[in-house]
Amino acid sequence: MTLPGSDGGPSPQTAPRKQLRPFAKPPSTAVYSIIVSTAALLGTLFNFWYSNWRSADIEVQEGKTASIAHNLNGALDIYVPVVFWNHGARPDVVTDTELSLKYLPTGREIPLKPFSYYINEGSSTKFGDDPVPEIVAGQQIVRRNIVFQSTLSDAARFGDLKAGTYEMVLSYHLMNSERIHRLSSTHFKLGDDAVDYLSQPYGSRGAAVWPFWIDR
Repeated sequence: MTLPGSDGGPSPQTAPRKQLRPFAKPPSTAVYSIIVSTAALLGTLFNFWYSNWRSADIEVQEGKTASIAHNLNGALDIYVPVVFWNHGARPDVVTDTELSLKYLPTGREIPLKPFSYYINEGSSTKFGDDPVPEIVAGQQIVRRNIVFQSTLSDAARFGDLKAGTYEMVLSYHLMNSERIHRLSSTHFKLGDDAVDYLSQPYGSRGAAVWPFWIDR
């Protein structure tokens, strides 16, 4: 028996053997160190930006109760608790605020400007003038009870307070913004008892003040 190719003839071609791939080498410790260091650096940079360089974002809200009065001079006063809340990291300045009051049954409207403010500190009350401009630092909350007051001429045109529903809109302007920001309108009602009380003659304590709830 002769083996194939033993007589000098061509031997059958054999299939080449398949070479096995070597196992992939695991990443070295240096690669892991670079990944961890890069992630830590990015986290530090983000935290620094978030805490120090994020743009100011001021939110303004009124409180749930306010008060209205005719002062001794005959002008109209409205006492409104206001909160300035800066969600951002950089400071901003509230350069101006204004309150607009409208008597809905007739559409009469009167503007009121901030006149003064007071802060309740425990059992004492601190009064101050010029509630604006107000600097609001980053991630800070500033609370003010602002007294908005009309001019005598505007109060004369507006006329006496009457029973019914009133609309109140608070507007404010920021130093870093060119537009005027307006809060959503709020409403309150004055009954006949409130109008009678506010129409009383001024006594030794000054003008009569009527508190009311703000309805959002």
